[in-house]
Amino acid sequence: RLNGESFEGWWEAGRRHGPGQLRDATGGLFACEYRADRPQGVCLATLADGTRLWLPHEEGEATGFGQILWPNGDRYEGGVAENRPNGTGVLVSAAGGRLEGR
Repeated sequence: RLNGESFEGWWEAGRRHGPGQLRDATGGLFACEYRADRPQGVCLATLADGTRLWLPHEEGEATGFGQILWPNGDRYEGGVAENRPNGTGVLVSAAGGRLEGR
C-alpha cells in the first residue's frame, strides 16, 4: 500500500506492467493494462460514488472516445480528456433528455 492505494496485478522492474487492478484511497477501483507503471488501452473504473467510466488511455492519460455512467442514470458517450467529457459527445439524462455537441 502506498498513500492508501493497493494494487493487484503484474509487476516488472518494480513497476506495474501488464493487467492489474488499482484501488485508490477513496475506494475507487481501476482495472487497466499497465505499461511501465502507466495505464494503457481501455480502463474500466468504478468510483467510490458509483460512477462508472470506460476510458481509453495513451501514455497514461485518458484521451479519445469514452463512456461515463453516473449513479443517477445519466450517461455520456464521446470525447474524453482527464477523465471528463471533452470534445464532441452525447449526454443522455436518465429522464430521457438528450444533448449533443461540443
